[in-house]
Amino acid sequence: MEKKNKIQELSESDLLIYGAYAKVAYSLQCSNLAQLTYKGASITWIIATYIGIGYSPSSDEIDLPFNPLFAVSGICLASLLVLCSLWYRDLIVEEKKIAVAVHQGLALEKTHPTLLPQVYHSVVKMNYLLGYVSKKSLFYISFATILLITVCADVTSYLFIRNCKLWEIIPFILIIIIPSLFFIANWMTKKTDPYQILKKSHEKKDKHGNR
Repeated sequence: MEKKNKIQELSESDLLIYGAYAKVAYSLQCSNLAQLTYKGASITWIIATYIGIGYSPSSDEIDLPFNPLFAVSGICLASLLVLCSLWYRDLIVEEKKIAVAVHQGLALEKTHPTLLPQVYHSVVKMNYLLGYVSKKSLFYISFATILLITVCADVTSYLFIRNCKLWEIIPFILIIIIPSLFFIANWMTKKTDPYQILKKSHEKKDKHGNR
């Protein structure tokens, strides 16, 4: 009975606030589900890539006008482009939506501290969002690294079969490419980190508001 009375005591404005809070939580859930879908698609795509690579030697029977090793490199590079597009959708587009939802939740909790649970404030206090995007980007970087290693191994094999001495250089090129990939990806994720961008914009607004 007490719970029913408490619900009846809520005003129309309180219900609207709860509705806005629920909408923020729903948009957050939708973005999280979308990100899981992109990660699942990435795993499926990588598996399909290596199934295609496994079938590429059979192209000798079809008598293709190019070496099967070229097909391996082509498949890997095409998969790398698809992986980059999934990375962009996941860590740029959807992550920005999540960041906006988090900041909307923080704003609502700050405005109505007695009415709403401090869920988003608890997440921020735990420093859960620090380096959050960079950690998530490791998922895609690891797959990209595997594809690049495969391409380098494929090129090395082709040059070795052709008795070209350049095959000895490929491992050194790989040693340079992989750390560069990690550096570029880390730099891009920091530059495009929506949590930091929104934090800075809110800090600017607060400064202007105080003036």
